Amino acid sequence: MRAWTGKTVSRRLRRVLAMALPQYDGLALFLTSVSFVVVAAFDSGIREAVRSMPGGRLPLDVIPLYPLALLFVSGMAFSVVHVFTDRKPSGFEKTAMLYFAVIGNGIAGVIAGAVMWRRFPGWLAVFPLWNLLDAIALMLMYWCDLLDENSVTDEKPCPKAALAGTLAVSILYLACRGFGLHWAMSFSILALFSSNASRELHRVFPPNRSPI
Repeated sequence: MRAWTGKTVSRRLRRVLAMALPQYDGLALFLTSVSFVVVAAFDSGIREAVRSMPGGRLPLDVIPLYPLALLFVSGMAFSVVHVFTDRKPSGFEKTAMLYFAVIGNGIAGVIAGAVMWRRFPGWLAVFPLWNLLDAIALMLMYWCDLLDENSVTDEKPCPKAALAGTLAVSILYLACRGFGLHWAMSFSILALFSSNASRELHRVFPPNRSPI
């Protein structure tokens, strides 16, 4: 009888949940990276949050966190670089890009949900609760190996789509700032917009599905 290892269970679950598991295309990852950079550059709240986290001031006792931070930043960088190159992303690059997308969306979603929970009374609390559960589910899928490098597609976004998306993300961020939203809420909104906008932009500017 075949042993049921963790990887075997993950493969079987992946087949069953194939339609529900998220897929990340190059444009969505690029726009998510742009969103993170924009929020980090113009909202001091996210910088204060990083400094208050373990390792925010780079003490020696959290050196093990450095590789994870490097993987996060690398994934963000690869998400930008591959829009402007014809080379197909490697397995490691896809892994880093996926890590960036999952951890960025997951942590921001949890924080945004917690902030919204304090602000929305009564039945409106269903919205932050949904945001929290969605973020936690995303990270659980990642840690259970339901998401892997195959969750990142090979298609190369059209630079025109990247430019149009960047403009749209910037305008949406200005709107978030105008409403005085918490940085985590702003990033969650921009990340969700990035995923949805990428599909619409692909219809106007078809991607190259066969990079070299």
